[in-house]
Amino acid sequence: MDNLVGTRRNHRIRTGFTLIECVAVITVVGMLLSLSSVLLHRAFEVHRGALVSFRQLQQVNSWCDRLREDASQAIEANTDDSLTLTRGNSEVIRYTVEQQRLVRSLLGDGKMLNQETCDSWPLAQVTWQVDRSGKLPLLVGRLEFSTTESAHAPIEWLARLPRIANTR
Repeated sequence: MDNLVGTRRNHRIRTGFTLIECVAVITVVGMLLSLSSVLLHRAFEVHRGALVSFRQLQQVNSWCDRLREDASQAIEANTDDSLTLTRGNSEVIRYTVEQQRLVRSLLGDGKMLNQETCDSWPLAQVTWQVDRSGKLPLLVGRLEFSTTESAHAPIEWLARLPRIANTR
């Protein structure tokens, strides 16, 4: 009977974890948390960059819409280094590029009434062209962005000029 009692004491059931097991689990959980925090940080950076890029693209699109509206009200259009649109009320709207930014100037009676700058991506080149092959003149613009700060493809826009518009 002594042999049976001694055997029972040596084969007790364990009811917990050893210190080594607990430290190993805590270490693995800590490594997983640190890796996930790095991934989350990078995901937030990518999201922030995409949001900024989207806002800049919205700004460029709104400028293109404004340019189409200005062109639809023009009675004369001149395209040389800049785009000059003359309205019926003798107001002149001039689109130029200054310091790699698109600038819209509103002139009335030879005086500057308003000037706005598009602060999106730096522009590498802007081209203006009038296509007279159709029934109505077509104003074609192309914005090419600097490749060092923007990976965006060039943006082209079209605007119909009124029938009475003089184009040079």
